[in-house]
Amino acid sequence: MTNHSLVPPTKGSSGVLIGVVVLMLGGIAGMLYYKFSGASEQTASAETTAADVPEVKPAARPNMAPPPPPPPPEEEMPEVKEEEPDKKATAPKGNPNCPSTCTGTEPAGFKSALRGAAGRARGCYNKALETNVGLQGKVTVNVKVGLNGGACSATASNNTLGDSTVTSCILRSFRAASYPKPQGGCISGAVPLNFVAKQ
Repeated sequence: MTNHSLVPPTKGSSGVLIGVVVLMLGGIAGMLYYKFSGASEQTASAETTAADVPEVKPAARPNMAPPPPPPPPEEEMPEVKEEEPDKKATAPKGNPNCPSTCTGTEPAGFKSALRGAAGRARGCYNKALETNVGLQGKVTVNVKVGLNGGACSATASNNTLGDSTVTSCILRSFRAASYPKPQGGCISGAVPLNFVAKQ
């Protein structure tokens, strides 16, 4: 059986090993020297370059107001078609073209129609007596009737009632009444009313 025990290296082989180690150490030392010397040169050159460049200050801007903001975008509005007014809904009951002077012929039954409207108007006064026992006074109602038999207008004159609510109610009664149709134009009539509380 062969003995493979380690044989100590000879003198010649140990010298080679030492030489290799020395060369490696020298290479590492050279690399370190190169690295640090190059970095210091770059730092120095950078400092020099920075020192040589003069400081540039930004140019002063003139005092200018900021530009106005852009206008908001316009919203498109849907197209609205104008509808023709409903003639039936908007047309007044009476003739809207009653002239200031009526020249029509008074038909039969006109005065009795005025008396009927006056009787209905008395209901306005009687209702007001429930809250105002001493209410009394006179009022003349001037009525114009158009060709269609409807009241063009009803206004109050010589009014001593002193109660606008009652007066308005009376005029509505005359405007809502139907009258016989006149011939040849509008007709007018004046109805004096005297309101006295019954004892």
